[in-house]
Amino acid sequence: MDGEYQLTGRSLDWRIPIADKDNRSGTLEFQVRGDDAAVFFPVRIQFNSLQSFCGLSVREVNHVDSQTTLPFTQDIQLTTENFSII
Repeated sequence: MDGEYQLTGRSLDWRIPIADKDNRSGTLEFQVRGDDAAVFFPVRIQFNSLQSFCGLSVREVNHVDSQTTLPFTQDIQLTTENFSII
């Protein structure tokens, strides 16, 4: 198994710490009792990143009238349009 996992109630959370050009994929294989594969769906996929895909970031925020620098926070979100279960 690549990454780490945690069992929470009826949920299996699997985390891959790094996904980059050198580490593009991971695998998780497990076995459970039963014969109804439908109980595993829907699958929720979530990606988090500390930087934007294109490297864009906000350096400063200024007040429109006074041009004084304002405090701000920046949240970066990386989402996917498509994923496949093979």
